[in-house]
Amino acid sequence: RLAGEKVALLVSVENLTEEERLAARARASQRRFQEVVENASDGIVLMGADGLISHFNQAAEKIFGWRREEVLGKPVTVLMPESYRAAHDHGVKRYLATGESTLLGSVRQLEGLRKDGAAFPLECAISAYRSNGDVLFTGILRDVTEHRRAEEQTRLLAAALESVADPVVITDTAGTIGYVNSAF
Repeated sequence: RLAGEKVALLVSVENLTEEERLAARARASQRRFQEVVENASDGIVLMGADGLISHFNQAAEKIFGWRREEVLGKPVTVLMPESYRAAHDHGVKRYLATGESTLLGSVRQLEGLRKDGAAFPLECAISAYRSNGDVLFTGILRDVTEHRRAEEQTRLLAAALESVADPVVITDTAGTIGYVNSAF
């Protein structure tokens, strides 16, 4: 301090109560959960009992071709071909009335509908839960177009090998036989 100068002192005291610490941890946990959901490789779509989409993650955007802002608040049926819509609506109504469902808790092969109107094969797991008294549905979705294409190609190749009149043997590098056709 120089002669004639006044001394100033600034003190900041932070007193976090245990409740505030817990609230801060809960907020951090919620942010991490949101990051996980948003960055999941599978599409995640949330729907309320009213049938309207309330969440649509990045993977769902890629799968369906819709931007989140375009589908939030729209009926989830925009993501399914017309032939699925009546059964979907009936299933939701039945679940809300009785708590019974044939779809919940299992993985099913269904069809999805892209924004451009193209139908595609979809693997879907749906769960339901209650939050603040409301029933919410979560769909975990995977586009299986490439998987189906690979299965079809494998089936065609196997049929071609079976139709060859010459014997065919396929082995691994150790000489273990993995396949023989009927001519063998």
